[in-house]
Amino acid sequence: MTPPHGRASRDDVQRSGADVLPGVFAPSYLLPVPGRRPVRRTPVGDLVAETLGIDGQRPGSAVLPVVRDGRDPVPDAVFGTPGPPRAHGPGCAAALAVDALGRGVDRAAAVRYARAALADPDCGADPGCAWHAMVTLIEADDLPAADAGCERLATLPLGEVGEQVRALVRGRISFLSGDAAGAREVLETRLADGVDPALEPAATAWLTEALAELGDVRAAGELLVRRGYEDALPGGEAGRALLLAARGRLRMAEGGVLRGVKDHLLCGRELANAGFTNGAVLAWRSRAALGALALRSQDLAVELARAELESARTWEAPRALGWALYVVALAEHGDRGVALVTESVDLLDFARARSELVRALYDLAQLLNSRGDLSRARRALKRATAVAEECGNAYWAGHCANALRTLADGTPEEVLTNQEARVAELARAGYRNDEIAGKMGLTRRTVEFHLSSIYRKLGIAGRRDLHTAMTSRS
Repeated sequence: MTPPHGRASRDDVQRSGADVLPGVFAPSYLLPVPGRRPVRRTPVGDLVAETLGIDGQRPGSAVLPVVRDGRDPVPDAVFGTPGPPRAHGPGCAAALAVDALGRGVDRAAAVRYARAALADPDCGADPGCAWHAMVTLIEADDLPAADAGCERLATLPLGEVGEQVRALVRGRISFLSGDAAGAREVLETRLADGVDPALEPAATAWLTEALAELGDVRAAGELLVRRGYEDALPGGEAGRALLLAARGRLRMAEGGVLRGVKDHLLCGRELANAGFTNGAVLAWRSRAALGALALRSQDLAVELARAELESARTWEAPRALGWALYVVALAEHGDRGVALVTESVDLLDFARARSELVRALYDLAQLLNSRGDLSRARRALKRATAVAEECGNAYWAGHCANALRTLADGTPEEVLTNQEARVAELARAGYRNDEIAGKMGLTRRTVEFHLSSIYRKLGIAGRRDLHTAMTSRS
């Protein structure tokens, strides 16, 4: 199979655990991880069958769970319901909000109901209702409304459980805004002080994701061990989908790609069992798709990525749509990759999804570099580095800085054709275009064409920068 993005093969990266070609860096899903083990290629059917215990020869039937009995969404199974039993029936605004979230076809209605729930004197004062309204706003990508809801909750007599809901939502908002370090601080403090049993899976899952995002996979793994979620999860426990999604991300971050993909597929099954047909919730398909790419199961990756993109287009949340476009571009690794990731970057920037934006910019640079467009690749990496630094994420800032250094390590001869390299040497030596044409037996127009290509590949403005560029990269 053609290596993703066309430059460094996966086997090359896998053998060394780092970049192996001058001027070439790996896509984000193959970034070196200390202790990463070689990953065997896994056939799609084997992967799905081993994970779900069903025939996986046709991935569409196996990895795209559907609710076959028309059941209504059961939010308690996914997010839990904290506090005393709710006094409100299924027709309250919070119940309508989370029901719309589970169905995934009317984001505007979900947001409208959630806001109404938080504004209602009765519904908004119930910890369970407030929690379901908040998670709806979070999954609908309306973080300002969720933040305003936290401010309102602070004025209500919700007791200790209400404070826990506020803390968890604040932590999640920080994480989704790119401040994984801030999320870690809030969630660690809250877990240390204790949480309602119904909130404990969400608190653990969200803290695990924050730690993994910061590259602290050891602390994340220890957290799951302490909480009893390292191995088999208790059957029937609320929050299993959240825990599987978080554990899947951690396992993939620490190098256990196959186990991570399994967790994400099982997360999808948990959501389907809970009646959630909204494929944009928890982004389990796209996360599994990235793992499938690392396993070289491209058919599975494409199937998963395209299915999530379809759901994201229906749900219309900018963050979910931008992320889904990004993963489709990586899975397909075709001619439209740069255009898709560029569109993804615009959407993620609009949504202020800074963690996802860093990855999209990183892989946009990888795609541009593989096509010889070094100038745009450098700009994308510099922007990714700046965003990561703004977020205080040294882990990703380091990866982006390493990629920039890798680009600088490539020599002109490695990015220019033989004829372009000869034209560049003569131009650097001071020969005019007509003189270069005479020496090389070319037309003047051909020389001008080669020089334009050389300037683009070296990321310089023109001939006056050629000497410096060629010398610094020799």
